[in-house]
Amino acid sequence: MGVYDESIKSFRKRGLFALSGVADVIAVLNVNGINAVIFLEIKTPTGKQSKAQKAFECAIKRQRGYYY
Repeated sequence: MGVYDESIKSFRKRGLFALSGVADVIAVLNVNGINAVIFLEIKTPTGKQSKAQKAFECAIKRQRGYYY
């Protein structure tokens, strides 16, 4: 996740084990005893997914996951 650091006037770098393209929001829900993980990618009206985000979406959907 991009985090803007005001002290250096730049975005912080990803950590060593961070995966590029991961969704902005990850929700873990339990509905009627059934667990579900939902991945949400948040965009502005003109925003577009990067190649890494599209690859992450495909990986989640191949596993029959929920990605929006």
